[in-house]
Amino acid sequence: MAGFDPAVTSYSVPSRGELPTVSAVPADPYATVSVTQPSGGDRTAVVTVTSEDGSATSTYRVDITQ
Repeated sequence: MAGFDPAVTSYSVPSRGELPTVSAVPADPYATVSVTQPSGGDRTAVVTVTSEDGSATSTYRVDITQ
């Protein structure tokens, strides 16, 4: 995502038609990422990044707007 800032935890992304598939790649190659995709009436994806040792997580909300 252009302009991504890890300090910002909520984003709005316009999309027409079908809901897009949201994906993410961690800046730290040892971190893991899980993505809850938007579906049906819920047009929000949730991206969770977890540190290698599991001690820290960051959660990002991506609202898909029409």
